[in-house]
Parts: sequence; C-alpha cells; structure tokens
Amino acid sequence: MAGNFTNNTNNNTTKNVSELKIDDDRLVLYAIGELTADEMADIDEYAFTHPETNAKLEGLLEIVDLIESSPELQQALEDPGVLAEFLIFLASFGNKLWPWRQKNGKKTSLLAAIKQKFQEWTRNVEPEPEDGLDEFGFSYEAKRTGRSFGLGRALFSLRSPVLHDVCCCCSMPSSFEPPVPQFIPNALDGFTAEKKNVFLTVTDNPFSTFGLDVDTASYTLAKQYIKKRNQLPPPESVREEEYINFFDWCLPKPEKDSVCPFKPTVEIGPHPLKPNLLLAKIGIQGKTQSRENVPAINLTYLIDVSGSMGAENKLELIKKSLCNQVDFLREEDSISIVTYSDTAKVLLSSTPVKNRKEIKSVIHSLYADGCTNASDGLVLAYRENKKRFDSKGVNRVILCSDGDFNVGVTDRDELKSLIKQQAQSGVFLTVLGFGMGNYKDNTMETLANYGQGSYHYINSKKEAKRILEDENFGSMLAIAKDVKIQIDFNPARVQSYRLIGYENRVMEAQDFNNDKKESGAIGAGQNVLALYEIVPVGVVNELEPSVDKSRYEKFHQTEQKAEQGEEQTTASFDPLSNELFLVKIRWKEPDADASQYQDFPVGDPTAEEKANVSPDFRFAYAVALFAQILANGNYTCNAKFDDVLKLIPENRTEQQEKFVKLVEKAKKINS
Repeated sequence: MAGNFTNNTNNNTTKNVSELKIDDDRLVLYAIGELTADEMADIDEYAFTHPETNAKLEGLLEIVDLIESSPELQQALEDPGVLAEFLIFLASFGNKLWPWRQKNGKKTSLLAAIKQKFQEWTRNVEPEPEDGLDEFGFSYEAKRTGRSFGLGRALFSLRSPVLHDVCCCCSMPSSFEPPVPQFIPNALDGFTAEKKNVFLTVTDNPFSTFGLDVDTASYTLAKQYIKKRNQLPPPESVREEEYINFFDWCLPKPEKDSVCPFKPTVEIGPHPLKPNLLLAKIGIQGKTQSRENVPAINLTYLIDVSGSMGAENKLELIKKSLCNQVDFLREEDSISIVTYSDTAKVLLSSTPVKNRKEIKSVIHSLYADGCTNASDGLVLAYRENKKRFDSKGVNRVILCSDGDFNVGVTDRDELKSLIKQQAQSGVFLTVLGFGMGNYKDNTMETLANYGQGSYHYINSKKEAKRILEDENFGSMLAIAKDVKIQIDFNPARVQSYRLIGYENRVMEAQDFNNDKKESGAIGAGQNVLALYEIVPVGVVNELEPSVDKSRYEKFHQTEQKAEQGEEQTTASFDPLSNELFLVKIRWKEPDADASQYQDFPVGDPTAEEKANVSPDFRFAYAVALFAQILANGNYTCNAKFDDVLKLIPENRTEQQEKFVKLVEKAKKINS
C-alpha cells in the first residue's frame, strides 16, 4: 500500500458498511488501484448511498483516466524544484491525483513516486520556522523523519471549488527556483474589497460614528502571504484597523471605581507625512480582570471537519491549538465539542476541564471528510452551549474553520440573519480561521461582525498560543457589547477629517443612539486604536489629490454675491473653550438591552504637546501606512516601504522589531 496511511476499513467478517470511515486517503488509494478487491467493493457500496463520497470518487477516477497517458511527468519530477511546484499544482486543482505508470520498468502509483521524491528532497532540512510548518503545510517533524504527514489528504483537501478539466502535459506551471512555490490564485481566499474612507468636511459631517473592532485576522493573513508565500497580500484583503489592533499599545487602564469599563487616551500631533495637518490617535482600553477573578468558562468548540480541512495547517493545527488551550484552562471550566461536515454532531457534551484526557482524546480522534454544513453546526453549537449557560459566567462558542461553507445556509446575507439570531442568546463568539488557498475570509468576518465576536487567523502554533492562551482570559470575558464610538468635531477648529480603516464598521450618526443597532463586543484587557487624519481650519489638505473647481461654480458664487448686493460674512462658531472634538462612547453590559453613555472632551493640543507625542504615536501611523500601501490607498502621498521604516524608532521593542522585518521582507518582494 502506497504511503503511510491509516487503515480505517473494518476488516471483521461481519461488516456494517454504513459505519465505515471512508476518508479522503482511502478514496485516493481506491482511485490509483492500491486497495484489495474486497476493500474496493466496500467503498463501492458505501459510495452508492453517500452522494458526496460518490462525487469525490468519480472526480478522482475521471482525472486518472484523463492524464494516465502523460509521460512528461516522469522527467519533470526529477527536479526537486519542479516537484515542489507540482505538489502545489495538485493541491490547487483538487480532486485530481495524477497516476504515473512505467517507472523503472514496473507499475507504480504517482502517490508512491511523489512520496519517494519528497523524502529525497527533504533530507537536508532547513532551519525550522517558528510555527513548525513549511510553505506546503507539512510539519518539519515529518520532514526530519522522512515522512510527509497525510500527503494524500493534504493534496485532496486543498481542492479548488471547481473541477478543472485540465491535462497535466499542457498545464504544468513553468519551473522555478526552489523553495519558493507558486500558489493558488488570491481570489479563492474570498476577500471582499471595501470602499476606503475619504476626507469628510465637518460642516457637512460633524459626526464620525463607528463600532469597535478587535479583530486581527487581516494582519496575520498578510504575514502568511509575505513570510510563507513570498508575495504581497491582495489589496482587497487589507483592513487597516486589524493591522493596528494586532499590536499591544500599553494604554492606561480605567480606574477601578470608574462607571465606564473603558478609558480613552488621546494623542494629537503633527501628521508624520504632512506636518501642517494633524494626526489623532484615539485609544480605548478595557478594564482588566485577573485570572483568579474570571468566572467559570463554558466553551463550545465548533470544529469544521469537512474534506477541505484535511491539510496539516488546518485540522491538525486546530487539534494542537485546542489541546494546548485545554491544558491552559482551569479545572472548574467546561468544554463541549460539536463538529460539522455533511451533518452536525455533538461529540462531547459539556465536560469539566479536569477531565482533560477525555476531552483531548475526542479532539485527537477528529478526521476530515465530507462537505460543509456550517449553518447546522452553528445552531447546534449555540444550543449545546446554552445547556450549561451561566448568566454570571463566560459563555462562548469557538468556531474553527476555513470558511468554505457549501451545504445548508451559504448565502452571506442569510448567514447574517442566522448568526444575529443566535447572538441574542447571550453566548458570544470567537471565529478562528485556518488554512489558505480556498479560504473564505469574507464569510468568517461576517460571522464575527454579526455574532458579537472577534475574528482571528491562526497560521502557526505561536499565533494560536497568543489568541487562545496568552490573551485567553481577556478575550473570553466580554466586559461590554454593542460598543460604539462617535467623534463630534468642532467646526471652528477642524475643517475636515478621515478615519483610517473601520470601513465595514462605519455607522450613520443616528445609529449611535439606536440601541437596536448592533456593534462589536470587547473583552477584558483588550485595547482598540483609531487614527484620524485631521485638516485644521485654514489649512490646505495636502493628502487629498487636488481637484480644480468648476469655472461655473466660481461664476455662480460671484453672480450670487452681486445679486445680494451686500458684503458676504463667514459663519462663526463657538470654539467651546478650545475643544478640538468630543469623544462619545455608548455600550451595553453583556446581559443588558439598554445602553449607557459617557463622553470625553479633547482640547486643541499646544505646541509643546504636539512636540512631545509618545514613540507609539509614530509607530501606530507606521503600521497604518504599511497597510495603506499594501491596499493601494489614495492618501499615502506615494509613500514607499522605506518611508514606513523611517517612522520606527531606533530603540525598538520586540513587536516593533518583528514589524520591521515584515516590512523589509515586503520591500524585498516588491523590488
């Protein structure tokens, strides 16, 4: 039998075929003729009553027939670089395993040939990266032992949603220098471009209103593209606020007796690119909660085990991440486990974390197969969590998926309605994305935005630790929901302004006071940052591309003055004791329906205050500028990656140093 596969077939004399575990590995082996006649008969019988399995099998067999007469493969795969490219090519075209006959005068399967070549290629193992996975999603542990973990599953499950009728001899990509592979087109990752914020005049738009967002997925995805794929992320994948909010800004905490669970901190200084303008850095810090004072945590793991999750950087990384979190949780906390593929199932009812061995055993038993009925999974997970609902505790569903939903409710508008309905239960949501190539970023973000949740992308064990362990008791314990911010600009001081990012969180001014309008939740200890570019009164906006005024507009104004026959006067405004703007916050307690309100006036900064902004002031804008350059933004003054690097202080913190390395890598890719 080719490869190191687990035999899931029940070989007892009395067999119930409907209970067989027919996974992707066995379908691959069936298609290339590596199973016995009895094993193939069992799969035939199973596929007859399981349409999804039958469709997969037919797809494999069609491709086997299509390219069986392609001898070009034999010579091409002798080159390790082409082999690496070929592996990615297979993954991108999905339900295709290319058979290969007549090697060294005898029949052999393509799977066995690839396995042999892969072992040869990985004998000289390069230094292990921090996440333990290479660019293909294979573990370095597997490389060191000369084994590729779940190779058949990895190739099968990273499939494109469309079965391409392509013959390998005319579609093989061109050779390249290893180890940099070519990857699946960006469009498959499901990014949706948002129209970027523009400058708004205060006279027409005195209020800037948006919902808080603590998501970080967009920045982690960018790291994956730059560091692992050796390419810049798609511009439509960039959400500037998620770049900014990835970092810890060490903001002042609210006082213990404060009514408001947040403390705003505002810094205003010269704009780093155009000193005549101002940059306002508005930070919101949530109150903290010590580990011992966090109430009991009631978690439901909702895990996507469909066929698209088979790669090691998907389901296998999920297993490792969740098992590590189980070790990190306290004995009084509880966990239930719901999975979904063709159908949704409760694999483990709510179980105290002190039974760690039982919980981890269920997690380790998971394997990928079938289609993706996420909507049924969501409903079942919320229902399971509510069985142990504690109004004074932490109640949360943690969804782990690649977002490729293809059965049940799949339309994003319908998903919005479904998740909004479930969110009213008082159970909060954490959305964790895994994998690439057929990833659905827009679906995952939609679930988080409308489920009172946060959205993070997990590309490594280190990132999983940051989200699920290091920040666990902050992100798990929601201190407020439907958190909204409104900035009321003083037209006597501010001519126009632009909010950087938060495009899909922007609201109408009247939504601020509407308690029926949902927004995001924020956890204990979390901080959120917003940056505003501000044009003071009487200053030309040098960030805005210049547009000539219409000659007819000028003529109309002149004619109007003549008709009135009197001197025109400029409207005057009360400066309100030198206020620049007013920060207004509205929020609800986690179990409340009515919101609370507090505001904080911000004065026009003095020259001394402008000259003494914190080091993080320029760093925050550096992060925002990096994101805007990647997004091909209109307000960068044609800045380059070198301009981003100039904004970073020489005495750097650890997180600043990592950011610098990422920018330098992006610069190298772009050169």
